[in-house]
Amino acid sequence: MELDASFQKTVIQAGFDAEGKDRRDSRGIMMHNKTPLSLSWILQGVDALGDEFMVPQDQGVIKPNSSFLLSVQFRAKRPILVKKLLRLEVYDVDKIIGILQTENIQVYAEAYDVDLKIEPAASLDFGTIRANEDAKQQLKLTNKGKYDLAFKFSVGCPDPTLPTIKSMFTVSPQSGTLLPRGKPTAVVIVCRPDKEVSLKEESILSCQVIEPSIKGGETIATLDIKISLQAVFSRYKITPAWDIDFGPLIYGTDKSQNFIIENYGHFPIHFTLSRMISELGIQARLG
Repeated sequence: MELDASFQKTVIQAGFDAEGKDRRDSRGIMMHNKTPLSLSWILQGVDALGDEFMVPQDQGVIKPNSSFLLSVQFRAKRPILVKKLLRLEVYDVDKIIGILQTENIQVYAEAYDVDLKIEPAASLDFGTIRANEDAKQQLKLTNKGKYDLAFKFSVGCPDPTLPTIKSMFTVSPQSGTLLPRGKPTAVVIVCRPDKEVSLKEESILSCQVIEPSIKGGETIATLDIKISLQAVFSRYKITPAWDIDFGPLIYGTDKSQNFIIENYGHFPIHFTLSRMISELGIQARLG
């Protein structure tokens, strides 16, 4: 009996995602019978693996010049570290000769918590902001687990009536790696609306939590970041809205007129008064 050399030491890893849902993984060893006779095999020590493991088949017969995949399945129900040794025994089919071959198979399995802390907790409130101006908010990501985590932010728009919302937001950095038990990583979200818009706890931003060590990077959770804001333009009113008419005046006399600038928006406005001399006024003085 021959075993694939690359699988003689079997390592099984799996981890919980950020919401505590269980994960499954499996590993296998390909057994090859290159003899002209059928061979019987038994895997010893399966019962000692525990409830987290399942071996679909722990004994059987491999026909001449045939192969069989021996698989071990692992389901992460709780944080646990397992190091066990299985013993593969090979017999003749009738078990007359006895044990023909033995192989030790090391099984290593770890289930661990993914502990990602986001501050503030999955929501951002920009408040009332000016249209066409930048407004910034910050998230802090901290990996409190024991292994590296990666993150990736994306901007979407769940409401089809607001198609331009996506272009209002930029995230920096958009992706990155969080070291285990490291310092918080700051992520800045910039909002620059180009029109008046009102959002109330809309799931605009999503954060993918990625486990880099699983199959080259596997998304194990997606967290929605709810966003609230009200973007407005400056609003003001000038009364009278058109020219100020002083009417006929006797030369050398004074007359006053008033106009009102009223701010009825959410933010202060600034204004400047400057003198403008028209061609008509210049000609009148020259004449």
